[in-house]
Amino acid sequence: AAGPVHTVLVRGGENEVLVLSDPGYLAGGALTYRLWVDDAHLSIIQSIASPQTLVRGEDLRGVPGVAYGRAVAESQWHLVSGVSEADVFAPLRRMLWLIVVLVSALLIGVAAALFGTVLDTAEIRRKDEEIHYKNVEMERFTYGVSHDLKSPLWTVKTFLGFLEEDLASGADTAQIRKSLDRIKGGAERMSRMLDELLKMSRVGRQEDTPQEVCVRDVIQEALDAVAGRIAQRQVTVHVRDDSTMLYADPSRLMEVWQNLLDNAVKYMGDQAHPEIEVGSERSGRNTVFFVRDNGKGIPAESQSKVFELFERLDNEEDSTGLGLALVKRIVELYNGTIWVESPGPGKGSTFKFTLPAADLT
Repeated sequence: AAGPVHTVLVRGGENEVLVLSDPGYLAGGALTYRLWVDDAHLSIIQSIASPQTLVRGEDLRGVPGVAYGRAVAESQWHLVSGVSEADVFAPLRRMLWLIVVLVSALLIGVAAALFGTVLDTAEIRRKDEEIHYKNVEMERFTYGVSHDLKSPLWTVKTFLGFLEEDLASGADTAQIRKSLDRIKGGAERMSRMLDELLKMSRVGRQEDTPQEVCVRDVIQEALDAVAGRIAQRQVTVHVRDDSTMLYADPSRLMEVWQNLLDNAVKYMGDQAHPEIEVGSERSGRNTVFFVRDNGKGIPAESQSKVFELFERLDNEEDSTGLGLALVKRIVELYNGTIWVESPGPGKGSTFKFTLPAADLT
């Protein structure tokens, strides 16, 4: 919220304006301040000249701010409310600084969790190739974070500038609301990405106590979590009765199915009869779980990339490019593998994965 709002009652005249009440920031101002109507730099004078309009000017202290005035019916009196520019923009500036601090902290924490390891001399000799791979992945991770956060930060910065211009020019409320909505959208996108990064950093180092859980229950919980998106898109979901028992962290398992279901709905495309099938099948000694859809499908050349950090099939605003990478890390936590099968664009996709370290069957 903005800082203190000061409201003052004034009486307009042909050549001068008399302040009838204390402005709040200047005690004893009632009936002592007389302003000339040509003092156009004062927000009070601007509000009298342009009632019911957001104006930008100086208050009686000479402090820049914004004000809004309304005439009292059938009188020369006006009520003018104002707030300083510093108080108006302070919350937004604090939000931007907070985002910068959070991003910096997460970069350090996620990098340490994902790639940091202490190796003795013998391990270094045996793991040169692994270290090289991690260095490459670290470079990609750092580039991806900086690139993907730059876009919403730029949106926030740009529309803060527009908002200042709108306030200066006395733009209508609709235009100001549009700028605020774009700022809010950019902040929410950053928030989603920070949440995904936080989840990514916890995989493998923070886990609830493992317990026996039925896959049927995990799938139902995941469906409940994405029920709104499923209903909005009018997707029909078919769930095979799956009594497979797993020994794992239920919250981790739920993230796997929730992300795959959410991804299936998100990339359904313009399918007239969208459908998703969820279930499992036996393949040798392994249980293979799957989430199948009849949506956009994935080109063959992209199928090996979809699980990489910050990889997106298109420019979906709602996508962070981290969901499938998070799923892959959780699956690998249980010594499993995950892959996607798709005949091609427009022919749907099937995501399949195994969880051998958790499978009790």
